[in-house]
Amino acid sequence: MHHARENLQGSNKVIDVVFTYALPVVEPVTLAEVNAYMKVDYPDEDDLIEDDLIKEAREWVEVACGISVIARTVTAIISVLNRQELPYGPVASITNVKDATGTIITTGFTFEGTQFPRLLGSGLYKVTYQAGYAPLPKPLKIAIMARVLADYEHRGDVDAAGYSKIAWKHAKQYNRVLWV
Repeated sequence: MHHARENLQGSNKVIDVVFTYALPVVEPVTLAEVNAYMKVDYPDEDDLIEDDLIKEAREWVEVACGISVIARTVTAIISVLNRQELPYGPVASITNVKDATGTIITTGFTFEGTQFPRLLGSGLYKVTYQAGYAPLPKPLKIAIMARVLADYEHRGDVDAAGYSKIAWKHAKQYNRVLWV
C-alpha cells in the first residue's frame, strides 16, 4: 500500500523502460510442452502455436504481471523521491546506475531487497539490470500454456479484461502491477 500511495502522490514514477533480449529469444515453454498440455497430437497448427501463440502468451504474462519471464536486459528511467521498486523483475544483477546527466554513479542511493529491489534515493536515475526467472516457476509456465490454449481454442474470445481466467489464476500470484 505504501508503494501505491507514493505513486498516487507522483513522487516516484517509472518514466521509461527499454528491454533488450539476447538473440535468439528462447521461449520458456516448448511446442512439445504446449501440445501435451493442449492434448494436440497433429502438426497442422505447429507453426501458429510455436511462432505466434507461445510468444504472445509469454508477453501477456509479462505485461499483466509486470515481470520478466525470460532473461533480458532492462533499462529503466526512474524518478525517485524516496523509494521505487525496479520494474519488470526479478532482478538477477544490476549492471549500472546513472544520474540525470548520464554519468555512472555509485553513491547517493541504495537498494533494498533482492528479487524485486527498491531503489532508495532522491532524483532521476537510469538503472540497467539483468532480469528474468531462471528457472521459470511452474505456475507461470502453466499460465503461459493456459493462455496459448485459450487463444488457440477461442482465437481471441477472451473476457472483457482481455485475459483467460485460467491463465490469470496461475499468473496472478506473481503480479507486481499495482492498480490504484
